[in-house]
Amino acid sequence: MINQEIKRLIIDDPNLRHGFTQVPNLVLKDPLLTCTARVLYILLLAYAWQDKECWPGHERLAKDLGCSEATIIRTLAELKTHKLVTWTRPGQGRVNIYHIRRLTDGYIPKQMVDKARSLA
Repeated sequence: MINQEIKRLIIDDPNLRHGFTQVPNLVLKDPLLTCTARVLYILLLAYAWQDKECWPGHERLAKDLGCSEATIIRTLAELKTHKLVTWTRPGQGRVNIYHIRRLTDGYIPKQMVDKARSLA
């Protein structure tokens, strides 16, 4: 019988105990997305895994990424154009609720575009 202690994962570095974020490789490696868009997508995923939803404001996202709120707004628009995220606004003065869309809801990474072209 296998010792139960062997099955454990022990994280020695306390900095790593705050969690990890998994990113779909199609998004991570998609050259059609800017680096900023990829990192913002990853950050939204990190927030979403906390409670299966996320609602950080532009100010919070900008602070986390070390950029301006204008960059966040522009990058969110890019992610929306690529059909990776959408959001709802619950009311004036309230932060948006972001929705991480299914990759099958219209997102077409460059890898798939290239493959389709090669088959044509």
